[in-house]
Amino acid sequence: MRVKKYMAWIITAAMLVTSIPFSEKRVKADVLPEGTQMKFVVKDLDGTVIKNSENPDDDRILKFKIGDEETEAVFNNDEYTIDIGNRESAGLEVSIIVGDVIKTESYSADKTEYNVTMSTHTPIDITGTVYDEATSTYTVHIPYDTEGKYELPEGVVMDKTDIESNETEDGIYNYAGYEDGVINYRTPGYVKARVTAVRDDGYRIYTPVYLLIDIDNTPEFRVDNNKFYDNNVIIEKSGDLVAGVTLKNKKSWNGLNLSCNYDNSIIYESSDAEISVDSTGRVAINKDSGYDSAEAVITARDRYTGEKASYRITAYPEISNDITLRINEEILPYDNKVSVNAADYRTDTIPVNIENQDDYTDIVYSSDNENIATIDTDGSIHILEVGTAHISVTAAKKGEWKKYEKTFTIESKAVDSYIKV
Repeated sequence: MRVKKYMAWIITAAMLVTSIPFSEKRVKADVLPEGTQMKFVVKDLDGTVIKNSENPDDDRILKFKIGDEETEAVFNNDEYTIDIGNRESAGLEVSIIVGDVIKTESYSADKTEYNVTMSTHTPIDITGTVYDEATSTYTVHIPYDTEGKYELPEGVVMDKTDIESNETEDGIYNYAGYEDGVINYRTPGYVKARVTAVRDDGYRIYTPVYLLIDIDNTPEFRVDNNKFYDNNVIIEKSGDLVAGVTLKNKKSWNGLNLSCNYDNSIIYESSDAEISVDSTGRVAINKDSGYDSAEAVITARDRYTGEKASYRITAYPEISNDITLRINEEILPYDNKVSVNAADYRTDTIPVNIENQDDYTDIVYSSDNENIATIDTDGSIHILEVGTAHISVTAAKKGEWKKYEKTFTIESKAVDSYIKV
């Protein structure tokens, strides 16, 4: 009984402890002493310190908030100082605001200075441009002018350290300089530069956007004829997508180079993996079997403007007659002619085989005069009448993209003066 009484007392005591209100048990958060400060160095993406005007009547570039409450920040020696004394340290946050851009820093007793990097997005109004958010690029199309000048809108300046341009045909950089808000260029092509906005008081605000000036830059294929050998490549150009390149003989083809004007801005693409094109415009045939032709559309696309031009390429394999045929198990004579007595083959057939035939695939037989002789898919010739026919054998060698072709004449006679094979 005594044990039960002790147990009851312990349970009652535990219930009394748990019934104490949570607010009475909570440890109060630390309150920062009066005079506690947070110091901020706020820099733009280009490394320059963002400074508010010293004139209190001017609009502030940067605004600061403690929690949801806007607060004053004293600027001195490239630092912003905010008084956070008499506030609870737990969860204390200071927000730095530039337009719609907000960066938040949490208070830490281990920090004496907070380094913040922000980008100050300032709208730039450039008439006639199209903005691509994915690349942060404004594109403007202008006709080529012999004076070679493009004037930036008022309040916009160019960053001379970040410029991209095509090369002219003479190998000279097309970008020709920048002065007094004017970008100079030499030829049709493009100039791409990072641009910034300037406030009325002259303070430069970094703007992480680019301006692409497309100067009459419609892609147009040019073909280096020095890359063609033995006149086996035919170039026909007419229109945007019907232009064509025909490769007649791959063996004597040592690489086809298609290129576009203003190559630095061009991306090459192929519609079919059997004909590929690399980043320089060099075309390669990727077939290694059979003898079918390969066809693809090669497109050159301006990476900035999206404009494009295309060539249709058809490639044919090399054709060779370097195969040995056996007719009735005898090697085909040098003159490629066979004579037979028609009467001997009214019921029998004449077999045709390729020497080492297991090395070949896609074998096709045909006759140009099926009134005289036909040939089956297995290479068996049937003599039907007295006369002459031409039998053709076409094949591909395994592991090669090459067409092997040989034709011989078979003459069936009604007399005994023949060479039987």
